[in-house]
Amino acid sequence: MQSATTLGNKPLTLMNANKTILIVALLAAILFIAGFYLIEINHTTDTYPCEQTDAVMICVISVVGLALFGFWALPPFPLNTLILFLPGLMGMAAAFFLYVLIRPSVEILTLCFASPVLAAASHYGFIFILLRTHFDAAAGQETARELRAIGVMLVALTGFAFGCLLFTDITIFKELGELGAVSVTLAVLFVHTIFPKLITALALPTPFRSPLYSVCERFGATGKRGAVIAAVFTMGMLICFFQEICQDPHWAALNFKLLAFVAFGLTGLIFFFFFDWKLTLLAITPAVFAILNLLGLMRLMGYLANRNASALLIIVMGTGVGYALFQIRSFQRYGGCSHPAFKLTTLAIFMGFIPITGACAVLGLTHNPVLQSAGVILSSGALLNLIGIFVFLPPGSAYLFRPAPMRSRSVTSERRVLRRYKHAEAYPRLFAGFKLRYDAMFGELPAFLKLSRKIRTIIDIGCGYGVPAAWLFERFPKATIYGIDPDRVRVRVASLALGSGGVVKPNGAPAVPVGDSPADIALMLDMIHFLNDADLKQTLQRLHRNLRPNALLIVRAVIPPQKRPSPIWRFENFKHRLFKASLHYRTADAIHSHITQAGFKLQKKAPSGSIGELVWFIAKSIS
Repeated sequence: MQSATTLGNKPLTLMNANKTILIVALLAAILFIAGFYLIEINHTTDTYPCEQTDAVMICVISVVGLALFGFWALPPFPLNTLILFLPGLMGMAAAFFLYVLIRPSVEILTLCFASPVLAAASHYGFIFILLRTHFDAAAGQETARELRAIGVMLVALTGFAFGCLLFTDITIFKELGELGAVSVTLAVLFVHTIFPKLITALALPTPFRSPLYSVCERFGATGKRGAVIAAVFTMGMLICFFQEICQDPHWAALNFKLLAFVAFGLTGLIFFFFFDWKLTLLAITPAVFAILNLLGLMRLMGYLANRNASALLIIVMGTGVGYALFQIRSFQRYGGCSHPAFKLTTLAIFMGFIPITGACAVLGLTHNPVLQSAGVILSSGALLNLIGIFVFLPPGSAYLFRPAPMRSRSVTSERRVLRRYKHAEAYPRLFAGFKLRYDAMFGELPAFLKLSRKIRTIIDIGCGYGVPAAWLFERFPKATIYGIDPDRVRVRVASLALGSGGVVKPNGAPAVPVGDSPADIALMLDMIHFLNDADLKQTLQRLHRNLRPNALLIVRAVIPPQKRPSPIWRFENFKHRLFKASLHYRTADAIHSHITQAGFKLQKKAPSGSIGELVWFIAKSIS
């Protein structure tokens, strides 16, 4: 019997999903097998006669282990487990096939790293499917858009880390670097192209239940005490490591140069993503924790002098930084640990690291000393990265994102507004700073607000990232702001910026938010050119019904330039054409007519700024 699930308005069946997934899996198998027969495998059977057996053993144990883990961690549906590993399977198979078109041969030891690469490449699909299938269709699209930015950054970080293996003089690690970077890149591309079409036919049970939930919550609830204990343990490992350095300074000269290069490169990429040095330092903390402790453990296990093993520290560092990005970004977007999306992201990180740790640990069961040392180091590094992410990031994020004091007399109003965007995503934070500094709006608004004495409720149509609303809330702290915007990302940022002082919902004009009482001010700033005449008329009429008598209507409109357009106009016009926005520019007289016909009396009309392409319309509601 077919079971159906609905996403949006299209009922789809699991039978169709089964067929599609089997076709994709078959394609991956064909790519892998074709590549296997096209390539010549180089190995030294006289030195290591068990390499072929080890390669088969690793693949079998890893695949069976990943399947069993998926059955246990997810609801008992085989389809769900298969979907989770499709991105990694396709990415690795396609990378292997592309690799053989360029290189005539590959070391058999490189193929033994296929299982860790598969687990690492599948991790991005874990997060995507957990978030995408647990929200409505619109939120799912938002999640996909948000994850695209993280996916690009993950490719950059992982590709950089694997690419640095090319600077080593070890053939196996050079090949691993090439295959790993290409596999993760292709897996992320698969997630954002073919993968969404597959998971629209499948939704995990809601509410979602997994045995890992309780383990994950307890593991991440150690707080400051866990961070202190981990820091003390790291100091002990660091002392142990420095004892070795004092005895063999030549090791540091050989290995620290490449490690330092990788560390600075990853830090630079993270800073470019966040554009915030505090969040950058927080993001690299788990990787630093893992590397320092791993160096101490390597000294105790006798692996420190092994140059082959030391090169793998690059992968440990890149993995820790890449996956720390997910949790910090989730905290940044959702404002705390209580949001369901944050909990699912945390669960996905946990679910991703466990297979990676297990797949790396399998390498330790082989007969090859290179693979044995690689398995111990990579599995220990993955486990230490996981501990670092769950021990340091929650208290660190809570400290950085703590509410800032808003009512200090020594802080200007502009500075208080910017504090509301502290550690937000780079674009909204930079947008708020530039807008407050360079937009003439905030120097002109105070004169218009004098026309209204008592302000308790404010309506903001098309609030965007909420910068004008936050500025008004600083001037009228007892007011409640009701805003709408069609962009869900902007709604989320504006909601976090306003906090308890505002209610922002995803909607667009002619819809009008309704508060507990009639509003004292209504704002329509730089947005009426997105409305056609019918929507503008209906929006103004609804605003008139939801405003008090003599309440203010503040409109700033974009007017078609009479002379040569300014660079700002040309840039905005190009951007709107690029995104195929429907624009309806009007003259000042036409806007005046719309306002008066809706029941408002125009009080003032004035230009905004010095360019002459923005005009203020200040009106009062008349009964």
